[in-house]
Amino acid sequence: MVNHLDLERLVSAGALDRKYRELLMRDPLRAAEGYNSERFHLTPEEKAVLCRIHTDDYRAFVNTVANWIFEERMGYGASERDRVQCAQRGV
Repeated sequence: MVNHLDLERLVSAGALDRKYRELLMRDPLRAAEGYNSERFHLTPEEKAVLCRIHTDDYRAFVNTVANWIFEERMGYGASERDRVQCAQRGV
């Protein structure tokens, strides 16, 4: 089972730094490349969840990520729709 720690670290960095949060909301895949000297090693499924989030509200962003992590830990897994959307974006 994947523990999603890097995804959680990415969300935490957004909570701590306004400029990084703005980048995360605008271009989450670019933000996922890293924060300062921190690097995030996200799975294709984690990148897929970032691809599908379209909101200007950071709380909604965090809730979407948290709900996805919960569903993953409960064994629901990423949907085929998520995989297709990211494949179309080249992720």
